[in-house]
Amino acid sequence: LSSLTQLDLSHNRLESLPDSIGELKNLEVLHLNNNNLITLPESIGNLSSLKELRLEYNLLTTLPTSIGNLC
Repeated sequence: LSSLTQLDLSHNRLESLPDSIGELKNLEVLHLNNNNLITLPESIGNLSSLKELRLEYNLLTTLPTSIGNLC
């Protein structure tokens, strides 16, 4: 999985993501829309190659502070 560049987990009724998501250093596109996510792990800020993140239609009320690392 270390060379994975795109991951689409949309429409899966996910309620959480594992902290290990942050280990996908080459990930450029992450689609998480239309799930039941309440929070995101802090490790999401480690996705330094990320160019596109889709989060619409979830139950998120806050975002981890590390998300600012994605700029």
